[in-house]
Amino acid sequence: MAPQCSFSNYHEYLQLKSKYERLQHSQRQLLGEDIGNLGIAELERLERQLDISVGQVRSLKTQSQLDRLSELQGKEEMLMENNVVLKRKLEEIDLALKSWETGEQSFTYSHKPAQYEPSIHPLHGNGTLQMGCSSGGVTHEGTAATSPQDANGLVPEWVL
Repeated sequence: MAPQCSFSNYHEYLQLKSKYERLQHSQRQLLGEDIGNLGIAELERLERQLDISVGQVRSLKTQSQLDRLSELQGKEEMLMENNVVLKRKLEEIDLALKSWETGEQSFTYSHKPAQYEPSIHPLHGNGTLQMGCSSGGVTHEGTAATSPQDANGLVPEWVL
């Protein structure tokens, strides 16, 4: 059994070696080497093979470029949409700044802060009426106010 097994292995080895040599020879011919002794028919066959290979390479290259182009067009569209949104925001900000500079308080910026409304509250201690706005509980010297009144004698709205 061992001699028959080694004979079939050797036979398979010879077949693989022959196929390997044919493939190497064919590769050299496709690369333009070892073609000096080919006849017209063999050269035409080689030329057809090369034309088919070049066609496949070009087709693959074209498909790859079309895929990339499609991807870039999608990205361009997304960036253009983002650009439109950013331009609108910039226009709103510019309009708000112009309105602010001219003293107008009624601009239409979609993210405008809460409007200032002056408050009128009587002080509970002396019965006089105080008008104005609070300074947020901080005196003009930068220290925190210790009473509900600020340095100007005004009471913040949140205390009342």
